[in-house]
Amino acid sequence: MADTTRIEVDTAIAERLAALAGDVPVATFLATLVDTAESQLALERGARAFDRITSVPGIREAFARDFGPHSSTSTQAA
Repeated sequence: MADTTRIEVDTAIAERLAALAGDVPVATFLATLVDTAESQLALERGARAFDRITSVPGIREAFARDFGPHSSTSTQAA
């Protein structure tokens, strides 16, 4: 059995969570919600890192050249 802890929310929030969860157990719904939020944060951090890296003069152009739609490494549809 996994470790568990209780989280108290007011009745209105609990009802909204149950409605959003539908047929899925609320604990499973919340776990999925947390996974989604963590993934979103990781994507945002990655995007910020990409923006910082590509702010170096010439890097964005080199990236577009090497990985853009017309680069030799891209997959071309037949």
